[in-house]
Amino acid sequence: MSLLWRSFLAIVSGLLLAVPYVAPGAYLVHWFAFVPLLVALHNQTLLRSYGLGLLAGIALFLLATSWMMTFVQLLKGYGTVSSALISLSYWFYSAQIIAAVSVVLWGLRRWYGQEPWWLFAVIVTLAFGFFPQLFPLHPGEAQSRFLLALQGISLTGVYGLDFVIALTNALLFRFLLLKPGYLAAWLTPVPGGAARSVERGPVLAAIAVLMLWFGFGAMTMTHWPPPAGDSELKVGIVQPDEVPSASVPGPASGFSRAYPPEMAATQALAGAGADLVVWPETRFKGYFHEAHVAPAYQQSLSQAGVPLIFHDAERVRTETRDREYNAAVYLNADGRLEATYRKNKLVAFGEYLPWGERFPGLAPWLRRHLGDFFADLTPGKQPAEFRLGDAGIVPVICYESAFADFVAKAVAHAERPSLIVVISNNGWFGDSRQPMQHTGITALRAVENRLPVLHVINNGPSTLVTPDGRITFLTGQGEAAAVMVPVLYRSEFNPTLFSRWRYWFPVSLVVLLLMSLVVGTLTVRGRPGRRLQQAL
Repeated sequence: MSLLWRSFLAIVSGLLLAVPYVAPGAYLVHWFAFVPLLVALHNQTLLRSYGLGLLAGIALFLLATSWMMTFVQLLKGYGTVSSALISLSYWFYSAQIIAAVSVVLWGLRRWYGQEPWWLFAVIVTLAFGFFPQLFPLHPGEAQSRFLLALQGISLTGVYGLDFVIALTNALLFRFLLLKPGYLAAWLTPVPGGAARSVERGPVLAAIAVLMLWFGFGAMTMTHWPPPAGDSELKVGIVQPDEVPSASVPGPASGFSRAYPPEMAATQALAGAGADLVVWPETRFKGYFHEAHVAPAYQQSLSQAGVPLIFHDAERVRTETRDREYNAAVYLNADGRLEATYRKNKLVAFGEYLPWGERFPGLAPWLRRHLGDFFADLTPGKQPAEFRLGDAGIVPVICYESAFADFVAKAVAHAERPSLIVVISNNGWFGDSRQPMQHTGITALRAVENRLPVLHVINNGPSTLVTPDGRITFLTGQGEAAAVMVPVLYRSEFNPTLFSRWRYWFPVSLVVLLLMSLVVGTLTVRGRPGRRLQQAL
């Protein structure tokens, strides 16, 4: 097979991997999308393996995150050329995930002397799980509509779903493409069967894993939906569809900082019986910056008699410097400040500069050459819980919801978690597929923790996801809305395996990889390994 043909297969694989991110209904494509890349990588050199993986990775991220250029233009007001260069840098960097998988496969092939297909799922899971991504992306997060496949993540987190997707691809590659007719030959007894049994073990183990995963999903779905909860919150959602602005926007026409359009909608929702109102993440509200805003909010809410969760920039003066936080604010029904959650996981190069405090001269140099691209926010130190009666609300801000381990940590930190509330502003991504991608990502957090998730987005679509992953409420994208959503929750929370031990599965994969390398050293590289190669 020529290099040109292999390159074509790698690009096709990357495009197939991207399809479910732009067309969520095509989620089954992921279950065979890696196969063309595996064919292209078979028996290639190190340099070619890296190049083919890079091609697949660029195709994946170029299509799946094509909104990056719009994001840079809207957030920072850059021109087409600068935005394109920054976007290309992002796509090239993100493509290193697939390139790294390809290089590791090459190394394992050299180690074992044969195709290490049984370790492909381990490598893919660890690469997507722990490669430092600006906007985290997992194969499993494009499966939000595949409810049968989702249920197992309450045990493993999204890592387990990544694993079974990659494992299915590896089996398809092994059975259908590596050697035509291999399955029939594998099932036929022949001399040397003892050596062939070395291969039969991983195949049977892989099939058993897939059967267990989908069997658990089928068993769970049979009993779902269980009693959704013994309590209900009537939550008002305000979706202002505010136009994104790189500078601090002024008040809307006919309104003021003290009385924004969202407050008028809040009072209307309170009149309709809302127990709680949630505003999304937006650019600026002035609650902490302008002295007259907080008393005005207190007066409006005390008249309405409804608590409010909203977003604002919080500035705190210290002895050394002023610190600014990206914050979710919780005001009680009297309008008084009840609690504040400061965003823990900031977006690198957008909300903070990595290693900025360690290298203080770096930020001014970058700003001088790239403009004011870097904000200087301070991360919060721990998760928070907003209490409303017997309900515990776990606040999450924007892309924190893409970090499965972080959301599970926030749930475990809460005293009585009942509901996860995610507030985000996806207007920065324009009229793209990104807001829908974000809602799909967030939906997995509901299943992992078996809690309802309410995701309120400035420009929509805002959603409510039940603990089994069903999206039961969805607003339109690119439109303003003020709606009431009944949220059922359980007053007694039973933590999932993943919310208790969120790293047990990836740690197990690392142990499995190390054990496989040890066994490979003792067998495959010796005489048994040579017999195995001859038999296969």
